[in-house]
Amino acid sequence: MNGRPQALPVFLLVRTTFQLLWQQKDDVLRLGLIPVLLCFAGYLYGQDDLVALIEAMNTIAASASTATADPSVDPYAMLPAGALSGILVMSVVLLAAYSMVTVNWLRFVLLGPMAAVGLGLNIGGPHWRYLISFVGLVLLGSLVMAVASMPASLLGIGGQVVMIAVFIVVLLVGARLIPYLVSIAVGQPMRLQESWAIARGNAVSLVVALVMAWVPFMVGVFVVNGILEIVGFAAAAPVATQFITSLFQVTGWVGQAGVLATAYRHIVGIKV
Repeated sequence: MNGRPQALPVFLLVRTTFQLLWQQKDDVLRLGLIPVLLCFAGYLYGQDDLVALIEAMNTIAASASTATADPSVDPYAMLPAGALSGILVMSVVLLAAYSMVTVNWLRFVLLGPMAAVGLGLNIGGPHWRYLISFVGLVLLGSLVMAVASMPASLLGIGGQVVMIAVFIVVLLVGARLIPYLVSIAVGQPMRLQESWAIARGNAVSLVVALVMAWVPFMVGVFVVNGILEIVGFAAAAPVATQFITSLFQVTGWVGQAGVLATAYRHIVGIKV
């Protein structure tokens, strides 16, 4: 791509995304149904193990802050048997749900309705390649964060600032590889170098637009769950509450996929 890449209008991206979600709400429902059920099943399977892990980590952090931690104690021994495997299974199921709804919505928006028919169960190469590529990039980013955390842990408060800076850099680098992931989803793959060049100057815009498309759904689930807690519904029907959370989660993923599709059409274009 020659010349300076087109600047992405953040608010237009987000507005277009929400307009499309409303106009195509029936398609959001049909393509989101199976991912919602997968997300719901994953949360049900692993939520207790996740809570146990969070409690164990909080206990370890509290002990470390008061200098009462016993270095000979294995923190993972505090977890129930099978907790880590439960969290792993939940993570795999959630990744499958995310990849399924994201690829299907990208194909629906960019290639047309015939590219994502029915309930979106026509899983093919683009879905698997997207999943593998996405996981690979996430693992690479996590590795960079882990390596950076080693020297940063010796810097005290300064180390926290360093980790925040590293996280932002990793996020922006990942944003420049978003066209690569979208190209895989629509079956028109590009090289990483092409994605890096195409997204030049738009990494911040992409990150901001993705956050803006995601936040309303997370605020919504927080408010709804808070109301359900107050009226006692969450305690009386925790499974139903978890299903509502899954609905918000998957709809948020669809919103982010809409941003990716609109941005891709703006800076890359699509061959139909």
